Amino acid sequence: MSQRIPKRWRSKFARFVGTYGTQRIAVALRVDSSAIYHWIRGATTPRVAHAAIIQRLARERGIRLTFDDIYRPWLEQQAIAAQNATGSAPAPAAQGSCVSGVFRG
Repeated sequence: MSQRIPKRWRSKFARFVGTYGTQRIAVALRVDSSAIYHWIRGATTPRVAHAAIIQRLARERGIRLTFDDIYRPWLEQQAIAAQNATGSAPAPAAQGSCVSGVFRG
């Protein structure tokens, strides 16, 4: 049994996944549930079509999820990787904008 890392589950996207259910989202998107965990971890990102469906599922529950909310874990991982590669402070990923899966800082 795997344990959740609390820090990863604090984002708005991860909190939605936690309340909606990983398996339910995976079924709705026709993906393996492991993909959802990869998205939360920031290892990969959902396709834009999947992100739009996630937004719709959240909206049906009265939750407003933006593309920024959904892609933020990946953006934060990229900032950490850049910091580790260069040894410099990462650019704040949360201050940029992600439109249609393309980060604009």
